[in-house]
Amino acid sequence: MVKFRRGSDTRWTLDEVRAHFEPGERWAYKEPGKSDYLEALIQAIVPDSRPPRVRVVLFEEGFETGRKAVPPGRLKAPWADVEALRDEDARWARLTSDWPGWPALDVAMAVLEDEKSPHWEYKYWRDGAGVVFDVEGLALEVGVPVSELQDALGFEQDGGTVVGWSVVARLARQALLRDDALLARRMLRDVDTERAERAEQVLLNRIEQPWLPEGHPTFDSTDRFADRTEEGLRVILGDIIEMRRREDGRLLMLDAAALLNRVHAALDVKSAGKRQRELASEVEALLERVAVFEREETGGADRGLRSAPSPQESQ
Repeated sequence: MVKFRRGSDTRWTLDEVRAHFEPGERWAYKEPGKSDYLEALIQAIVPDSRPPRVRVVLFEEGFETGRKAVPPGRLKAPWADVEALRDEDARWARLTSDWPGWPALDVAMAVLEDEKSPHWEYKYWRDGAGVVFDVEGLALEVGVPVSELQDALGFEQDGGTVVGWSVVARLARQALLRDDALLARRMLRDVDTERAERAEQVLLNRIEQPWLPEGHPTFDSTDRFADRTEEGLRVILGDIIEMRRREDGRLLMLDAAALLNRVHAALDVKSAGKRQRELASEVEALLERVAVFEREETGGADRGLRSAPSPQESQ
């Protein structure tokens, strides 16, 4: 276990840098994107740099390779501990081999950051890993056999046992589905709202700026935040998300109808140009599809979702 190690993104004060590093010391330096460490001989602390920097001479296999002022977070541990560092990196690589990608990590962070438990802590969210302090207590909390958690345990660190994504995903799934999936439904509802608002804005842009070409960025209906959130939820919830989509399908169509009606009302068909009249027909066709969906869902007649006048009625 390496006694001293802080992440590259940790914010250091000048006093902290001066307390931890001394000229003449040799440290293990990790360049971003590189797999191994270089030996770094500390020359001086740069006092007037914001944020603080450490001036070092870098060596590889005993030969000098450069001199630079580096962020203190890239100096991971005294050079005497470099082999322990490499062993720890190998353990982390094994533990995080099922790294799920940023969308899932972002969702897990949003879900678990307010979760308080005496049994575990979601501590290394960039790696999709956490620390378990009480394995038996955690097993009871999530309702699984202790043996199932023991199979996912990693190595001892920070007063507990580090666990990877398989356990973190289970904890996030449990939080999302608690209370009749209240949190999952709310997050998916936010996704739908973001997309609806983006789609409405794109349609209005087409009305107000008909001279722009179809491929103009203004007409890009992609909502990347919504897409990333839903992708992360799919990773964590799997097929459960599709069940929720079917359950709330009618509600989503009602929202679509409201959106289309607002856009349709904004169209002044009588004074519109050719592109705007075409857009009015397009919106009208979408409204008819909503009405068909409503009839199929209710097994009855049109429930009045299509409230805006057609282009022909407007004339």
